Amino acid sequence: MANISSKLRKELKDLSEGQAVLVISKSKDVIKTNIQILKLLMDGNFGLYITVNQPYSSLKEIFAKNRVNINQMFFIDCVTKRVEENPEENERCVYVESPNNLTDISISITEALEAIKGKKFLFMDSLSTLLIYNSAGSLAKFSHFLISKIKLLKVTGIFISGKEKMEKSLLKQISQFCDRTIRL
Repeated sequence: MANISSKLRKELKDLSEGQAVLVISKSKDVIKTNIQILKLLMDGNFGLYITVNQPYSSLKEIFAKNRVNINQMFFIDCVTKRVEENPEENERCVYVESPNNLTDISISITEALEAIKGKKFLFMDSLSTLLIYNSAGSLAKFSHFLISKIKLLKVTGIFISGKEKMEKSLLKQISQFCDRTIRL
Protein backbone atom coordinates (compact mmCIF):
# COMPACT_ATOMS: atom_id res chain seq x y z
CA MET A 1 0.00 0.00 0.00
CA ALA A 2 2.99 2.31 0.55
CA ASN A 3 3.81 2.08 -3.19
CA ILE A 4 0.22 3.00 -4.03
CA SER A 5 0.36 5.94 -1.63
CA SER A 6 3.55 7.33 -3.14
CA LYS A 7 2.26 6.79 -6.67
CA LEU A 8 -0.97 8.67 -5.85
CA ARG A 9 0.94 11.51 -4.20
CA LYS A 10 3.20 11.82 -7.26
CA GLU A 11 0.34 11.64 -9.78
CA LEU A 12 -1.99 14.03 -7.95
CA LYS A 13 0.45 16.64 -6.63
CA ASP A 14 0.20 18.95 -9.63
CA LEU A 15 -3.50 18.44 -10.32
CA SER A 16 -5.14 21.67 -11.43
CA GLU A 17 -8.72 22.89 -11.36
CA GLY A 18 -10.92 21.42 -14.06
CA GLN A 19 -8.84 18.30 -14.54
CA ALA A 20 -10.45 14.87 -14.52
CA VAL A 21 -8.60 11.79 -13.35
CA LEU A 22 -9.68 8.18 -13.73
CA VAL A 23 -8.17 5.97 -11.02
CA ILE A 24 -8.30 2.24 -11.71
CA SER A 25 -7.72 0.23 -8.56
CA LYS A 26 -7.94 -3.39 -7.55
CA SER A 27 -11.42 -3.86 -6.10
CA LYS A 28 -10.03 -5.06 -2.77
CA ASP A 29 -8.04 -1.80 -2.41
CA VAL A 30 -10.74 0.69 -3.41
CA ILE A 31 -11.62 1.92 0.11
CA LYS A 32 -7.96 2.40 1.07
CA THR A 33 -7.30 4.12 -2.24
CA ASN A 34 -10.30 6.41 -1.74
CA ILE A 35 -9.11 7.43 1.72
CA GLN A 36 -5.59 8.20 0.49
CA ILE A 37 -6.88 10.29 -2.41
CA LEU A 38 -9.29 12.21 -0.18
CA LYS A 39 -6.52 13.04 2.27
CA LEU A 40 -4.44 14.42 -0.60
CA LEU A 41 -7.31 16.49 -2.01
CA MET A 42 -8.78 17.87 1.22
CA ASP A 43 -6.07 20.45 1.86
CA GLY A 44 -7.99 23.72 1.46
CA ASN A 45 -10.59 22.17 -0.84
CA PHE A 46 -14.23 21.32 -0.32
CA GLY A 47 -15.26 17.90 -1.65
CA LEU A 48 -18.42 16.62 -3.26
CA TYR A 49 -18.45 12.86 -2.74
CA ILE A 50 -20.84 10.75 -4.84
CA THR A 51 -21.23 7.34 -3.29
CA VAL A 52 -22.67 4.41 -5.16
CA ASN A 53 -20.72 1.82 -3.17
CA GLN A 54 -21.67 2.38 0.46
CA PRO A 55 -24.29 4.29 2.42
CA TYR A 56 -23.33 7.69 3.81
CA SER A 57 -23.69 6.35 7.36
CA SER A 58 -21.04 3.68 6.68
CA LEU A 59 -18.70 6.14 5.00
CA LYS A 60 -18.95 8.48 7.99
CA GLU A 61 -17.68 5.69 10.26
CA ILE A 62 -14.92 4.62 7.86
CA PHE A 63 -13.72 8.18 7.40
CA ALA A 64 -13.80 8.90 11.15
CA LYS A 65 -11.65 5.81 11.82
CA ASN A 66 -9.19 6.95 9.15
CA ARG A 67 -9.12 10.63 10.14
CA VAL A 68 -10.77 12.01 7.02
CA ASN A 69 -12.47 15.27 7.94
CA ILE A 70 -15.98 15.14 6.50
CA ASN A 71 -16.67 18.72 7.60
CA GLN A 72 -15.13 19.71 4.28
CA MET A 73 -17.39 17.40 2.26
CA PHE A 74 -20.92 17.10 0.98
CA PHE A 75 -22.28 13.70 -0.04
CA ILE A 76 -24.67 12.45 -2.67
CA ASP A 77 -25.74 9.01 -1.50
CA CYS A 78 -27.08 6.74 -4.26
CA VAL A 79 -27.30 3.67 -2.01
CA THR A 80 -29.34 4.30 1.13
CA LYS A 81 -32.77 4.93 -0.44
CA ARG A 82 -32.67 1.55 -2.15
CA VAL A 83 -32.77 -0.14 1.26
CA GLU A 84 -34.22 2.49 3.59
CA GLU A 85 -37.36 4.36 2.57
CA ASN A 86 -36.90 7.42 4.79
CA PRO A 87 -33.25 7.93 5.70
CA GLU A 88 -32.46 10.39 8.45
CA GLU A 89 -32.08 13.87 6.99
CA ASN A 90 -28.63 15.35 7.18
CA GLU A 91 -27.21 18.73 6.18
CA ARG A 92 -24.12 17.03 4.71
CA CYS A 93 -25.94 14.56 2.47
CA VAL A 94 -28.59 14.30 -0.20
CA TYR A 95 -30.13 10.91 -0.94
CA VAL A 96 -30.86 9.93 -4.54
CA GLU A 97 -33.50 7.26 -5.21
CA SER A 98 -31.29 4.85 -7.11
CA PRO A 99 -27.93 4.51 -8.89
CA ASN A 100 -29.82 3.89 -12.13
CA ASN A 101 -31.40 7.34 -12.01
CA LEU A 102 -28.55 9.18 -13.71
CA THR A 103 -30.74 12.24 -14.31
CA ASP A 104 -31.37 12.74 -10.57
CA ILE A 105 -27.71 12.16 -9.84
CA SER A 106 -26.76 14.77 -12.47
CA ILE A 107 -29.20 17.32 -11.06
CA SER A 108 -27.96 16.73 -7.51
CA ILE A 109 -24.34 17.12 -8.62
CA THR A 110 -25.06 20.34 -10.51
CA GLU A 111 -26.97 21.85 -7.58
CA ALA A 112 -24.27 20.86 -5.08
CA LEU A 113 -21.39 22.17 -7.21
CA GLU A 114 -23.19 25.48 -7.71
CA ALA A 115 -23.84 25.79 -3.95
CA ILE A 116 -20.26 25.04 -2.86
CA LYS A 117 -18.12 28.15 -2.81
CA GLY A 118 -14.36 28.27 -3.24
CA LYS A 119 -11.96 25.62 -4.45
CA LYS A 120 -13.67 22.24 -4.75
CA PHE A 121 -13.37 18.74 -6.08
CA LEU A 122 -15.76 16.00 -7.12
CA PHE A 123 -15.11 12.42 -6.08
CA MET A 124 -17.08 9.55 -7.68
CA ASP A 125 -16.44 6.43 -5.64
CA SER A 126 -17.29 3.81 -8.18
CA LEU A 127 -17.98 3.97 -11.86
CA SER A 128 -17.85 0.18 -11.87
CA THR A 129 -20.77 -0.03 -9.42
CA LEU A 130 -22.80 2.32 -11.63
CA LEU A 131 -22.31 -0.25 -14.40
CA ILE A 132 -24.37 -2.74 -12.38
CA TYR A 133 -27.39 -0.42 -12.62
CA ASN A 134 -26.83 1.15 -16.04
CA SER A 135 -25.82 0.07 -19.52
CA ALA A 136 -22.26 0.69 -20.70
CA GLY A 137 -23.56 3.24 -23.20
CA SER A 138 -25.51 5.16 -20.56
CA LEU A 139 -22.51 5.15 -18.22
CA ALA A 140 -20.20 6.43 -20.98
CA LYS A 141 -22.65 9.27 -21.78
CA PHE A 142 -23.07 10.11 -18.09
CA SER A 143 -19.29 10.13 -17.57
CA HIS A 144 -18.80 12.38 -20.59
CA PHE A 145 -21.50 14.78 -19.35
CA LEU A 146 -20.05 14.86 -15.84
CA ILE A 147 -16.45 15.34 -16.95
CA SER A 148 -17.51 18.12 -19.33
CA LYS A 149 -19.45 19.77 -16.49
CA ILE A 150 -16.51 19.76 -14.08
CA LYS A 151 -14.16 21.10 -16.73
CA LEU A 152 -16.53 23.99 -17.47
CA LEU A 153 -16.93 24.74 -13.75
CA LYS A 154 -13.15 24.36 -13.10
CA VAL A 155 -13.75 21.60 -10.57
CA THR A 156 -11.18 18.85 -10.13
CA GLY A 157 -12.73 15.42 -10.65
CA ILE A 158 -11.64 12.00 -9.44
CA PHE A 159 -13.41 8.93 -10.79
CA ILE A 160 -12.69 5.55 -9.24
CA SER A 161 -13.17 2.23 -10.95
CA GLY A 162 -12.50 -1.28 -9.80
CA LYS A 163 -10.05 -2.89 -12.20
CA GLU A 164 -11.82 -6.25 -12.36
CA LYS A 165 -15.35 -4.94 -12.76
CA MET A 166 -15.25 -2.73 -15.85
CA GLU A 167 -15.26 -3.69 -19.48
CA LYS A 168 -11.93 -2.75 -21.06
CA SER A 169 -13.64 -0.94 -23.93
CA LEU A 170 -15.68 1.18 -21.50
CA LEU A 171 -12.60 2.03 -19.41
CA LYS A 172 -10.80 3.03 -22.60
CA GLN A 173 -13.72 5.23 -23.63
CA ILE A 174 -13.99 6.97 -20.24
CA SER A 175 -10.21 7.44 -20.00
CA GLN A 176 -10.39 9.40 -23.28
CA PHE A 177 -12.56 12.00 -21.53
CA CYS A 178 -10.11 12.31 -18.63
CA ASP A 179 -6.88 14.28 -18.48
CA ARG A 180 -5.05 11.34 -16.97
CA THR A 181 -5.53 7.76 -15.91
CA ILE A 182 -3.82 6.25 -12.89
CA ARG A 183 -3.57 2.47 -12.79
CA LEU A 184 -2.84 1.00 -9.38
